[in-house]
Amino acid sequence: MTEKEIVSELHIRASHWFEDNGLEVEAFQHAASSGDLDLAERLVNGRGMPLYLQGATSPLLRWLESLPQSTLDSRPSLWVTFGAATMISGHPSQAESKLHNAEVLLPKNTDDKKNRDLIGQIAAFRTLIAASKNDIKTIMAESKRALDLLDPQNQAIRIITQFSLGVAFELQNDRGAAIRIFQDVFTSTFASGNRMLCLASLSSLAGLLIMENRLREAADLYNRFKEIVNDPEDWLMYDPLYGLARIAYERNDLDTALRHADACIRLAPQIECGTVVSASIIRARIYMAGGNYQNAAAALSEAEEFAHTRSLTERTSEVETARVDFLISQGNLHAAAGILENYDLPMEKARLLISQGQPDAARVILQNLRTQWRSEDRPTDLLRCNVRLAVACYACGDVDTALNLLEESQQMTEADGFIRLYVDEGVLMEQLLSIGENQGKYSAYSTRLLEAIRLEKNKNTHIQSSSPDTMIEILTSRELDVLRLISQGLSNQEIAAKLFLALSTVKGHSRVIYDKLQVQRRTEAVAKAREIGII
Repeated sequence: MTEKEIVSELHIRASHWFEDNGLEVEAFQHAASSGDLDLAERLVNGRGMPLYLQGATSPLLRWLESLPQSTLDSRPSLWVTFGAATMISGHPSQAESKLHNAEVLLPKNTDDKKNRDLIGQIAAFRTLIAASKNDIKTIMAESKRALDLLDPQNQAIRIITQFSLGVAFELQNDRGAAIRIFQDVFTSTFASGNRMLCLASLSSLAGLLIMENRLREAADLYNRFKEIVNDPEDWLMYDPLYGLARIAYERNDLDTALRHADACIRLAPQIECGTVVSASIIRARIYMAGGNYQNAAAALSEAEEFAHTRSLTERTSEVETARVDFLISQGNLHAAAGILENYDLPMEKARLLISQGQPDAARVILQNLRTQWRSEDRPTDLLRCNVRLAVACYACGDVDTALNLLEESQQMTEADGFIRLYVDEGVLMEQLLSIGENQGKYSAYSTRLLEAIRLEKNKNTHIQSSSPDTMIEILTSRELDVLRLISQGLSNQEIAAKLFLALSTVKGHSRVIYDKLQVQRRTEAVAKAREIGII
């Protein structure tokens, strides 16, 4: 035997030993190193549970990426596995081409049981790709195809279609059906060792509970997710970290919220998702709550940059909503109005109208929204609308209606510890809560809300009085590009060439940057930008 053959034989023996002792990942790794494709592929498929669904995507992808295309083409089943592992590892846009390669190479004869099952697997993983795109039609079509073709015994893959159907029901706002499906998927996958679908269903359940304002139950599920993963640096943690950041923010535990948001932002960019944008926005809101407008501006610029570089156009309204809130909180109503001319953000429009002394107009908008969102069964939006409508009614002088709306909202939020929902409404909410307290209408919960508003107001007043430079507007993505090149010492002409802009456009961007940073020249702009952490 040659040295290569001896090494291969040793890896095969090691693979069998690890397999016999229940260590499937290690068994696969030795099989992959041995060059025995039959053994490696058998171990990939596991004992009814593929390794990629157990969470072992990294070693599997490294092996598949090392194989020549001719080897993959000779075994279309490997292309199916490649597409599946790519999808499960969080890269849906890269998965379809691999599934397509398998589909082209596979015989079209569905009478063959193995071939039929492989075609069914392709359809099943396409439901996940469609779910990542919110494509209900494709989810439904590919789910039916998958269930028709998959081997009835292939439960590990069949349940993928069930999960995707849960996503479809969620997208259609049928939360009850979605919750039932995700609960069933979780129960089944937890018992069978299908780790990735178990975690996906758990995370989806928690997200739906947040949509129903059930923060306590959602937090319990996210914490269970953390226990299952048991590794704070695993990329899978990005979603529970974001969810827990949202919950901690709502409960006014800003330090915990910031810690979770920072961790999410560190992990989420490893995969294809828009959560990193939402986490940056949460971070901006945390800084706004603490009166740190410089860091809030930087966080919003970061959110916009993430959305721009990842082509997440669906996140634009989320970024602009936070931007409007940022500007209104600073009293920059003109700039906020400018954004609202280009975006349909009715809740923020109502807030702006209240700030402009037009509460009657705000009340009309909010009453219409309340009717619409009640009919559409959108509890989170409806709750926010109720609270803002209470503020609008109070500003209109209709105190009784305002107090009734506030009492109705508090009955829905006290048990789950909502605080920011009220605190973020500011001074008018403080006045309304004070009236309710003086009339003896409210409970200890109202007192707690009132104390939170007053504590934050006092703290932020102190911060702003000692920090005259906090009123900094947010830079756009393009302005950040220009600023970064300025910091590298490039001239306006060089910046224009690098960004394919007219020289006059670059000069215009520079003037806006100076105005927003409240400086007069390049060196000051770079120094201020570094001081507030945006370059």
